[in-house]
Amino acid sequence: TIQGGTTSGIHGEGSQSWITANQNTFYGDLFIAGSKGEISGNNFIGQYAEIKVHSLSGSYAIIDGNTFTYSGNGMAVSASDYSETLSPPQAPETASSVEFLNNVVTGGDTGVYLGDGVDFIIQNNTIEDTGTAIEFWTATSAMRNMVIRDNFIKNIKRKRVTEGHGIAISGENNNSFGLRTGCKVYGNIIVHTEGAGISSNTKDQVEVYNNVI
Repeated sequence: TIQGGTTSGIHGEGSQSWITANQNTFYGDLFIAGSKGEISGNNFIGQYAEIKVHSLSGSYAIIDGNTFTYSGNGMAVSASDYSETLSPPQAPETASSVEFLNNVVTGGDTGVYLGDGVDFIIQNNTIEDTGTAIEFWTATSAMRNMVIRDNFIKNIKRKRVTEGHGIAISGENNNSFGLRTGCKVYGNIIVHTEGAGISSNTKDQVEVYNNVI
């Protein structure tokens, strides 16, 4: 059992680190920055308990079969200024090859929040009673080749900074053409959302097919 406030319960940083976390209970977050990991069968409980993937190259993770209850976000991928705090500072890079599979998220701000990333798969998750269930939001960072499939999404509400959508692909649109390519949304079941079932403001093509809303 790992308890913590705003600090990390487990913190993995650097391209050579590998984290395997199984059968733990987290009240603090699990932080991956440039690390690789297999995160499965864990319970994340409370507002500080979530998985954070920060945008350093080499972040690779399989996040499978976890339960998130009233966490801030089940998984949050950030294109934040974290890389600029390193010594020496590094230019922001993009997290890649993360699979979020077979997880159950109940309550919280969002089920999955993605601030950037390339080659993600979000599949076969159950997300209920959250703010926007799966939210993509980017300004100048790349967000490409995202596959969102076979998820069950139910009872999604407007909360704090979310509009209560089932799946939202969005962000700043000033110079975004070409930043959000290769997004595919299919095979999802979306029930009772206060916002849209599926929403996009991206200038790039999004493939949406075979969903039940």
